[in-house]
Amino acid sequence: MSVETFFTETFHIRHGTADNFCFIHASDLHLGTPFTGLAETNEGVASVLKQASLEAFKNICRLALDKKASFLLLAGDIYDGLERGAYIQLKFHAELQKLSDAGIATFVVHGNHDPITSGWTSIDRWPKLVKFFSNKQKTEICAIESPTGLLASVQGISYKTRDTSENLSLRLKRPKEDGFHIGILHCNVAGVSSDHQNYAPCSIEDLKNTQLDYLALGHIHKHRILSGEPFSKAPWVVYAGNSQGRSPKSSELGPKGACLVSVSDSCVTSLEVIPCDLVRYLNIEVDVKGLTGLDQVKETCLDTIDHYIEMHSGRSLMIRAKLKGPTPLYRELCEYSALHEIADALNENLDINSTFAWWDTIENDTTPPLEMNTLLERDDFLSDLIKTSEELKKTLLADSNTYKDCLKDNLSNECQSTIREILDNPETASELIDAGLYHSINQLYKEEPVD
Repeated sequence: MSVETFFTETFHIRHGTADNFCFIHASDLHLGTPFTGLAETNEGVASVLKQASLEAFKNICRLALDKKASFLLLAGDIYDGLERGAYIQLKFHAELQKLSDAGIATFVVHGNHDPITSGWTSIDRWPKLVKFFSNKQKTEICAIESPTGLLASVQGISYKTRDTSENLSLRLKRPKEDGFHIGILHCNVAGVSSDHQNYAPCSIEDLKNTQLDYLALGHIHKHRILSGEPFSKAPWVVYAGNSQGRSPKSSELGPKGACLVSVSDSCVTSLEVIPCDLVRYLNIEVDVKGLTGLDQVKETCLDTIDHYIEMHSGRSLMIRAKLKGPTPLYRELCEYSALHEIADALNENLDINSTFAWWDTIENDTTPPLEMNTLLERDDFLSDLIKTSEELKKTLLADSNTYKDCLKDNLSNECQSTIREILDNPETASELIDAGLYHSINQLYKEEPVD
């Protein structure tokens, strides 16, 4: 059976052979994310972040050019929503044109943020080597040919509407031709993340049953390899994660980028995640142990952030910080206004034209400068409170199920779920008990320090 009669389309690319080629897998670009909440606080920082998603995509395309990749896979959510804007669309088109001119193909599926029926683009003509997969009942399968012959095949299915509940993975199938075969989906694999809507739900078994060599997934914003080992014939099932962080949520923290996948003899030999982000979200801790003045706290925060900027290759950072350690400033730092004003002072005179750190929030996780052993020797309410909190922590570590069984039916499901989540994590529960103890001490002894 010839390639022309079996595949729906054929793309002739410039780089790679069946024995040795590489490709880029990226997803969830969310071009044009507005950052409206941040814009109310600082328009300049919001503007940098809005541009960052486009710059991250440019870095992905530059990576494809530098590595002489055979093709680029984009697994959905190219834009953030309906208000895409002409500028973003034209820039996206321009980057794909650069790849096409260099003989690099791009294959795209639509996700829940850019479903087909939303009229997701105002661009009429796309470069020659660009393919947007449809939602036709018959799955489109594209052949990729290099000058030496058939390199691979790619198939994908787009969302017709935002609230797609169909298991789209059941439409994917392995071609009869020999070679390396790829599927692209924007989907929610069962058990991977509870932070994302259950669009196009499927299981890892569903994806493996396609018998494709590589499943390029989008939707989950954290890079995950669900299946696959180098030089193994077992199918690879991979979430690339998003290319640019968008918020302080756990799935948005740390390096973001794209997967560089190398293939030899129809087998993945390596998968490397290459950071492509411009701005990075971080949760950090700042040790303020023993500090006695808010000016010292500010200087310590500045010294700490210099280390993080260097650690993250000079990128700008969006920071959520926790102040840690025993300090005489504990009571003052318990006031929200003090933390807010420290953040304001750190964000003063911010230069968005160079590397910057934006202090989004600062939380107080310090403790009073207490000698617990001395306090325990006191025969009073305070010593009883300390002993009770220690006993509670021991009991939680030994058997948290006892407390789960005591949950009242009159509590909301959300409240019960939160409590169970805390009880399932003894370290978190212990930290909360300590925080409650220190807060109680602070309330009991507001007028004079407890030594």
